[in-house]
Amino acid sequence: MDSLHTPISLTPHAIKVLLVDDQEFIGKTVKKMLDSESDIAFYHCMDSRRAIHMVNKIHPTVILQDLIMPHFDGLTLVRLYRMNSVARHIPLIVLSAREEAKVKADAFALGANDYIVKLPDKLELIARIRYHSQSYINRLQRDEAFRKAQIETERREREAAEKHAEKLRAEMLSREMTIQKEFIDVFIQSIVTAIDEKSPYTGGHVKRVVDISMMLAHAINKCADEPFHQITFSSEELEEIRLAAWLHDVGKITTPDHVINKATRLETIFDRIHLIETRFKLIEKNIELDWIKSSQHDNQPKDDHIQQLETILSELREDMAFLKACNMADHFITEQDTARIRHIAEKTYDLEGNPQSYLYDDEVHHLCIQKGTLSPSERKIIQNHADLTLKLLEHLPFPNSLSRVPEFAGGHHETLNGSGYPQGLNEDQIPIQTRIITIADIFEALTARDRPYKKPMTISKAIEILEDMKEDNMLDSHIVELFIESQLCMEYGLKCLLPEQLE
Repeated sequence: MDSLHTPISLTPHAIKVLLVDDQEFIGKTVKKMLDSESDIAFYHCMDSRRAIHMVNKIHPTVILQDLIMPHFDGLTLVRLYRMNSVARHIPLIVLSAREEAKVKADAFALGANDYIVKLPDKLELIARIRYHSQSYINRLQRDEAFRKAQIETERREREAAEKHAEKLRAEMLSREMTIQKEFIDVFIQSIVTAIDEKSPYTGGHVKRVVDISMMLAHAINKCADEPFHQITFSSEELEEIRLAAWLHDVGKITTPDHVINKATRLETIFDRIHLIETRFKLIEKNIELDWIKSSQHDNQPKDDHIQQLETILSELREDMAFLKACNMADHFITEQDTARIRHIAEKTYDLEGNPQSYLYDDEVHHLCIQKGTLSPSERKIIQNHADLTLKLLEHLPFPNSLSRVPEFAGGHHETLNGSGYPQGLNEDQIPIQTRIITIADIFEALTARDRPYKKPMTISKAIEILEDMKEDNMLDSHIVELFIESQLCMEYGLKCLLPEQLE
């Protein structure tokens, strides 16, 4: 059968019902109603605090949620379900002893799918369970079908691309050298653009670095002043610079997207500050429950007792606000901030009889990053792309006219004073072509307007940083001065930057 028309095989899903109700009688009654339904698996959670855990464990196709329960009321759990990645789309039927319009409206507003006055007729309950479960199973299978179809489409596209590339390779054998170079150039640009576009925030970076590099190279060719009056790049040398600029970030092919795009200190695949917020909400609930218990047996005046609670909760909320601020990329972490973060981490709360820290060690470690969002290990991952660029390109059979492309591209993070990476080269070991690409890469990164971890920098501020790096003997002073004095930075800004950056 033609693979285009082969039906997609989907994973079957059993109906799983999770009842969250603290009454054993209700659980037994519902179970009895469902005993005759052999294809329905029934689970009963009597402790509202374990409801989310149960959802994550069994992945039900429908949840029956009681409204009035100890620890967490039903509406709070409805809210928590919709915040949970597993439970967010699971159909939710709210059970209530009576039908109240406001409660029903609140339940639906928070994300409930249905509302039943317990206990309903057996046939009605089964019908609703089957209806909502089947709707959810249909959704799961639609998502699965989409994923499989997408994989199949990508496979076909990959096969088509491979066949097309093979055809192009055969055609290249019969072409002249100039045509071969044109094809290689287009192919490299396509691959590099795909790598560049891995991140929604760095799309176009490589192209802009190429533009700045070529502007500098042509400006050096035109410059009659020392030390450039004796330097003239040939057309082949200009092509070498251009290809090296295109390939300078090819090593990022293995750099994880969540490291490249890391916008906050706690971000991994998602921003873990949201986990801390949820944890602090749980802590707040625990504090309120402890206060209710203690106030029943305490002779202290009620107003004083309430004031103590408000003080404790206010301190907790201030700690959360502080942690959210520390998580942001533009927040510089001082010694006082570090001390406060560690002080918060030393606090504990009770979870099912076990003391738990307010913050995990890894959260503390990342929140205490002094500047930026990257930890030392993450920064090493980022820096590794320069070494990988060099390793990848050294194995490519470049023609003699392009033989130094790996050297120029792989050295764009080297500095004249030897503090760069990956090889720690000194001034005598860094060719002018690499120095050009280095300055272009730094200026583009400083002024980029699409990075999640910083605001776009003005041209004047970027120039100030280039001059500081020049003074520290990190960048070639002559190229930096040519870039500024010939107004190349402003020429680039008019084409690529925001109006407010043109200062």
